[in-house]
Amino acid sequence: MALWSFDENHCPLNVYIMAKGKSLEYVFVCTGKDCKRNGAKDLIKEIKTEYPKMRVIKTKCSDHCKKGPVVFYKDHKFLKATLKNLDEKIGENKKGA
Repeated sequence: MALWSFDENHCPLNVYIMAKGKSLEYVFVCTGKDCKRNGAKDLIKEIKTEYPKMRVIKTKCSDHCKKGPVVFYKDHKFLKATLKNLDEKIGENKKGA
């Protein structure tokens, strides 16, 4: 069973997939040209290292080109995202979980 939530700009914000009784959390990272130039690839590596159980989904351009990298996690949109400001919402308890 999958639950998809979208905001008014039709961006995926919150995805949980139930698999064998466990929910998996996803983070969406824009990998458009400008977001890549602003560090999206490095940010993806950092997220995968700090949150190994988190699924990272690479997206195409999210139309916030000058404010990248752009990350969507649950009901939050991060512009000029860094691992530090993602940590505030994802929480320390997820690290290494």
